[in-house]
Amino acid sequence: MVFFTSLIAQTIGFGGAIMLISMASFIMDLQDIIVLSGFWGILYDVFKGYNYKDYIDWGYVKRVVLGGIPGAIFGALLIEILPITILQILFGLFLFLYSAFKLVDLYRLEKESEPINEDFSKGYLTFGGFTFGFFGGLLGASGPINVILLERTNHYRESFIANFALSALPLTIMRVTVYVSSGLFPIDYFFVFLCGFPLIFITAKIGPKLTNKIPILIFKRIITIFLLIISIRTIFVSITSF
Repeated sequence: MVFFTSLIAQTIGFGGAIMLISMASFIMDLQDIIVLSGFWGILYDVFKGYNYKDYIDWGYVKRVVLGGIPGAIFGALLIEILPITILQILFGLFLFLYSAFKLVDLYRLEKESEPINEDFSKGYLTFGGFTFGFFGGLLGASGPINVILLERTNHYRESFIANFALSALPLTIMRVTVYVSSGLFPIDYFFVFLCGFPLIFITAKIGPKLTNKIPILIFKRIITIFLLIISIRTIFVSITSF
């Protein structure tokens, strides 16, 4: 399970955490897997940032992180207070609507290779970063928010993966720190936690080789379809967990 979800994250840049949480929630407590995915997420992001370091857009990373750090802390502090399952359903519905409309637009475009130029303000990216951090701290997997921001600022494939990782890394570290300080680390799963590290290392070597074989147009469609699948999965798992 960890190998499969990590390979997805290393190949297309995101989705590993949210797929792991959806799959593992059938056999583990939701809060426990959210916390574990946070620790593994640090390693995901380090490898992705290193593999694609030449594609880092520091302006984007800075704006998203500035908004995301307070959002991640706020969300992590509320993990034991807010109704996570209901929020996951709402989050899934939002993703479903976004990805469905996006997929229709992709197939209507005559020239897919020409990006849609978006000039987002610093304030917009900072607010987007706060939302990204908040849902990450609360639900453990807010990657789709970052995906939307990256798509709208014309980051694709290597650039997409690099900037997703670097903007997510500080926020992941912040929420993991809050988890530890709150005593939320699942000690009973410590052996499972350790076993995840070598699996992530192996996928970090395989992922970039697969990424380079994916054309930009196909990469865009894969991201959108994957968002759609994640949204449906999130809604289904959340409803069945009531």
